[in-house]
Amino acid sequence: MAADIRSYISAEGHIGPLAVAPGADPAAVVEAAVRCALRQEQAKQVSIIVPGKADRMLAAASGLGFRIDEPFVLLSAKPFGDWRHYLPSNPGFM
Repeated sequence: MAADIRSYISAEGHIGPLAVAPGADPAAVVEAAVRCALRQEQAKQVSIIVPGKADRMLAAASGLGFRIDEPFVLLSAKPFGDWRHYLPSNPGFM
């Protein structure tokens, strides 16, 4: 699995940015990142920003008990990016 996941997890427990390799199981990657974040001694909570297009990662996060705290909307005149395989660290990077 290590070859399928690229993620940053802060000492405070925030996950992201995170990228999932094509062909990897996004739900398994999210679960692995959450397990790593929970091991952070300084983390009082774990947080993650999941774009709505990343439906399998969103379902995995919901299944682990995450809730939508701050919904964001990204508007664009032209399509760009494939948000099914990427979790940003900050909505400003979307």
